[in-house]
This record gives sequence, structure tokens and C-alpha cells, in this order.
Amino acid sequence: MFVSLLYKKRSFFGLLEVYNMSDKPVLAEPKNMFEEFLKTMIEIDASDLHLVHNNPVTFRVHKKIVKTQKFIRGNDIFKLLIESKAIDDYQINNFHELKSANFAVTFSGVRFRGNLSQARGEYTLVIRRLSDKAIPLHKIGLPEQVVETIKRDTGLILVTGPTGSGKTTTLTSLIDYVNKNMSVHIATAEDPIEFVHRSSENSIITQREVGSDTPSFSAALKDVLRRDPDVILIGEMRELETIENGIIASSTGHIVFCTLHTNTCADSIDRLVSVFPVMQQQNIRSQLSSNIRMIINQRLIPKIGGGVVPAYEVLFPNKEIRKAIKEDRIEDIEELMEKYKGDGNILLKDAVQQLKDQGLVDTNTVY
Repeated sequence: MFVSLLYKKRSFFGLLEVYNMSDKPVLAEPKNMFEEFLKTMIEIDASDLHLVHNNPVTFRVHKKIVKTQKFIRGNDIFKLLIESKAIDDYQINNFHELKSANFAVTFSGVRFRGNLSQARGEYTLVIRRLSDKAIPLHKIGLPEQVVETIKRDTGLILVTGPTGSGKTTTLTSLIDYVNKNMSVHIATAEDPIEFVHRSSENSIITQREVGSDTPSFSAALKDVLRRDPDVILIGEMRELETIENGIIASSTGHIVFCTLHTNTCADSIDRLVSVFPVMQQQNIRSQLSSNIRMIINQRLIPKIGGGVVPAYEVLFPNKEIRKAIKEDRIEDIEELMEKYKGDGNILLKDAVQQLKDQGLVDTNTVY
């Protein structure tokens, strides 16, 4: 059997000799094959692990795909998760119903997020390594104006970008700052919980995971307003009811953080509006024009010499931008951001150019 064969020899990836292991932390001994994969991810500094039926075990290291010489079967992928108890009955049932399940696990103090799905009738699994500590907000490269914005007592803050752009890291830093520097109750709904926050001396934080703590994002949002929150985190706004409740919460004396998979700040507004029936869209535009406090859109750009560095597009709506949102002139937002750079607005092209000027990324980098 593939799994038992791999478990007998830790050098099966043929990767450990390639990477310098001398400066790596001492890790816990794996109790099963799944933890063996997680340990190897930490040792070779991989951001992702891909397990696909009849394909090589594959890692992503510093944005590059690295394939091993060992193949895996779909059934063995599922067995890895069952034998390690990485997924529970809820997630198994969710997979059988939706052909997809999200989960999170911790190994040797490091948090990982997983997605089990189906491709051509076979199991496929992607594991992402999450940051094991919150990066201080002042160190992730966002403008100082962000701090003043999150100190407000109401409004909607969106952290957006494509998959793998570092949204989780940014959101973790934002919530960590609020937790440590404000006297508030932070209530979250996440799928899954990716970073475990601890209540600070100033604040209380309660994190609920969809599936184990609440049946859905929309159900969590219905409950949350009865739980005396000041700050609300929605892991992702996916469906109409969640978006609607999130907008309502942001207009009733709460700061609401959420993430979206979009490519620009302007796209984020379009995405939220497009979920609603046409007859409701103008009302939603009107609410968004009043409630949005900030939109962050980001990319991770390969650095010269290895690693990645974030590039941020940031929108701070002023009177004219709010008017453009309300009047469905989304195509004008980029031009208005350019016009009102003095208000703190940053376009992604300018952020990337600044990284080039600083010598951090290649001058031929495109985004």
C-alpha cells in the first residue's frame, strides 16, 4: 500500500537533501502519514501540498511547483485524512453532499488549511501552510491610514485578492491589532478557523467555525448581533444572505471585516452587487456607498533572491468615490483613485512599481 510504503522512510520525497535543514526548528514526531506530509512542508518551507490521483506528490516552494518521484492514488488520499482524524463527520458528510470540504489542523504548533475535493471522480487534496504567528500590522507594508480606519466604530472593510495572495495573513494582522489595541468584543465566523487568536487584556474574541460551531455563515450572522459584538469577522462573503446580513451589521454600529476573491478594489464592489436580483441592486449600491470604509486588494510578488513580498491596492472612499459607487460608475473608480491619491488611495500598478524602484522585485514583473 502506498501510504504504508511512504511511512517507512521519511526521505521518500527526495527533497530533504536539496534544502538546508540546519536552521529549521525541532518538530514533533509525526504520529501518522498525514503528519509526515505536514512535517515535510515545514522542513522545506513549502506553502502548499497537492495530492492528486495518479500524480506525483507535489509541493509549492517559494511560488514554484516541485514534484517528487512518488505517486499517490485517490483512495489513499482519503485514507490519510480518515486515519489521522483530520476531518470529522460533518466534513465527510459535507464532502459527500457538495463534493468539497474545508478543514484546518495543527501540527507542531503550525496551522494548516485543507480542501478536499473531487476531480474526474477521484479525491484530490490541497493543504496550505498558514502563518504560525500574527505579523504586526506595521510590518506587513500597509499604509498608516489603515490603522485609523479600523479604529472607527462602524463600517465594512474588505480584504480581497486572488487565491494565494496572502489575504489570510493580512486579515490576521488586522484582527490581531484590534484585539491588542482596542477594548472590544470580536466575533468571527470562519470556514475553517485558520488562525487561533487569544483574547488580549483589552478585548474578548470568540471564533466560531462553520460546521462544528454553526451550520453556516448566514446562521452565524443571524446569531452574532445578539452576542454584543463590536467587531465582526466573516471568513468569506459567498451567498446573498451572508452579504446582506454583513452589510446590515456594518450599518448598525459594528466594524465588519470580510474577504472576497476579486482582482481589484472596483471588482469587489461589482461582486457584492451582482449577487443580488436586479431589482435590489440599486439599494445595495446605495448601502455600500455609505458603509464601505476601506478595500484592500493584494498580490504576492516573487522577490529577487527568493521569497515573496506583498503589493497592496487600497481604496479609501471619499465623497466622489461614494457617489460613483451609488451611481453604478464602477469603471470610474480607478481614475478617481488616481485623482485622489492624496486621500491615501493606492493603485496596484503603483504599489508594484514602488517594489521595483526599491529593488525588491524584478523590473520585468507583471501582475
